[in-house]
Amino acid sequence: MELPLLQLLLVLIVAWLAGRVASRFGFPSVLGELAAGILLGPPILGLLSTSPALDVLAQLGIILMMLYIGMEIDPAEMRKASVGGFLAAIGGFITPFILCYLVIVGLGGTPLAGVFVGMAAGVTSLATKSRILADLRLLDTRIAHVMMAGALIADTLSLIIFAGIVGLAEAGSFQIDAIGMALGKAAVFFAIAFVVGLRVIPWIGQKMVNAGRGQAFTVIILIGLVYA
Repeated sequence: MELPLLQLLLVLIVAWLAGRVASRFGFPSVLGELAAGILLGPPILGLLSTSPALDVLAQLGIILMMLYIGMEIDPAEMRKASVGGFLAAIGGFITPFILCYLVIVGLGGTPLAGVFVGMAAGVTSLATKSRILADLRLLDTRIAHVMMAGALIADTLSLIIFAGIVGLAEAGSFQIDAIGMALGKAAVFFAIAFVVGLRVIPWIGQKMVNAGRGQAFTVIILIGLVYA
């Protein structure tokens, strides 16, 4: 799994320049980075190609970004925004999903095709949304808390629906056990995340007060990888 340093340097330079251009025009830098990736990547020009090593670095970058976002958001404010987040999830995921499903089925498409189109129209990207809020310096605002709560709810719903789609594609019918398994895994993950985040991590933080920056950074990275 080799990654030429020149290719990595080119990716970083192009992403940085595109982000700067987007920022100059008043847009979040992530939009410029995404546009540059689409333009120079395999979809259009093909000047930049992916590799297993680059995929690993990309996944690591997403983990570190989400770790940073989580450190900047107050869990108490997220809980206060849960009702608004649920309404945002309904408006941003459930409503487009239902409408697209009805349109596809109404035009003669199969229910499976309707579900796929509904998923494509309603699913969101928590990482991209978080990065946009960070670029606009809105992470500590009420609207950011509502959007993040809504994205968490929408992503959880999308995982549950996707489990049903897999069962429908493989067995020709919705598998209740697969949906229940996905729902159970999501519930267990959130329960563990809340307990660890509210109890264990503050305790670790107190123990790391006198630790060096290098040791503290290592612990933070390990926590992020465990959650990933």
